[in-house]
Amino acid sequence: DRPVYDAMHGDMARGLEKQGDAVTGSLRFGPGQLRVFARTARPIGGVRVLTPIVANDYSLADPIHVNVTAMVIDDQQHALCGSIPLRIELIDPLGDVRYDLYRATDEGVLRMPLPLAANDAAGQYTLRVRELLGNKEATATFQYAPPKAANSMCTWLLTPATLKRLTQSRLAARAQSRLASAMAALQKLSPSCCTETRPLPAKELPPKH
Repeated sequence: DRPVYDAMHGDMARGLEKQGDAVTGSLRFGPGQLRVFARTARPIGGVRVLTPIVANDYSLADPIHVNVTAMVIDDQQHALCGSIPLRIELIDPLGDVRYDLYRATDEGVLRMPLPLAANDAAGQYTLRVRELLGNKEATATFQYAPPKAANSMCTWLLTPATLKRLTQSRLAARAQSRLASAMAALQKLSPSCCTETRPLPAKELPPKH
């Protein structure tokens, strides 16, 4: 039998009965009340969370992140294809909730990265994923060890091209600063040497000997 879930409250729908292949019922709606029902191919058996993997890819905008993969399974331990709402929580070693997100599976599977920071606490993190139709959940843990030195972290983030541009801009700024200092010193010694000059016309040139 295909179950019917109350998607608003996360439980089996009440007040409905089967009539052949259809499901019918008489429902009462209060002022502005909304009801949402979900019917899956098979009963929801639970959530399966794969071991989270911490990745360090310094070519990305979020170089340190943990890859999350989860799926909703039926009562026969098979994946339920479709879009099922989920709640994802990431809890750090201090017990603080780092992430509390709502997402949905894509063809029964959720894949997403969660960025981490270089100054995050080291230790065991807990990932909790709950499906919001039957309110079944699963957890997984992983260890995180952030970079020891912030300086090394910053060095890793610089690609060779970025480092070259920074070096060139610094050299240009330093040369411009030195030139300005030299011009100021020359102007103090001989103000006329730093005034604007123009070439003399040919008739004003001194005669050649």
